[in-house]
Amino acid sequence: MLFGFVICAAARMKHDLIVVACIPPVFVAMVMGFVMAIYAGDTYGIAVPIVALIPGAVGAWQLPKRYAPRDQLIAIYLAWVVGMVFALIGVGMPDTA
Repeated sequence: MLFGFVICAAARMKHDLIVVACIPPVFVAMVMGFVMAIYAGDTYGIAVPIVALIPGAVGAWQLPKRYAPRDQLIAIYLAWVVGMVFALIGVGMPDTA
């Protein structure tokens, strides 16, 4: 959800120069989000990754209405950090299969 939020929020960014600052979180979110979606889709079914994108996309859609571009960038980086912490926890867990 958080990686989907990062990608959708960067796509909704209004200020052109701040979009350049969104390149690192978007790149990492695309790679880690794709890998985690493949794993979740294989383990739990394809509906889980699709449903997980909905709250992130809705939050990213509402973000430019409430915040200035600088605050949007801060929200993108905060979501990226929290998503990376959860990805570290998820990837660090041993697979039981």
